[in-house]
Amino acid sequence: MKIKINDTDYELHFGWAFLRHANKHYGLEAEGVNTQTGGMVILMAGASMKDPDSFLKLVKCGLASEQSQPTNSELEGYVEKLIEDGKYQETFDQLIEEIKKRPILNQATAGSGVI
Repeated sequence: MKIKINDTDYELHFGWAFLRHANKHYGLEAEGVNTQTGGMVILMAGASMKDPDSFLKLVKCGLASEQSQPTNSELEGYVEKLIEDGKYQETFDQLIEEIKKRPILNQATAGSGVI
């Protein structure tokens, strides 16, 4: 899946780098320590509510293997523009469909009921 932010095209990838980024940055915590597991469950729970911050985090996961990445401010502006232009829902749905196509990401949420 490709996205365009400030005239720059970015390719989102939905594999191991995506999963590792999700687990590292959004994993479940136990006694204040990130277990670096369960990140997909947390992200998809937010995605089920169409939460813009969850969308932004999923995009960051998709960009994890890219050499060049947009700043947080640029990503926030991208999400805001999608919402303002009425394209958020469609783009969000496309992102979720891409995630659902990937067995490794589906496995990461197996049994949670969020995908």
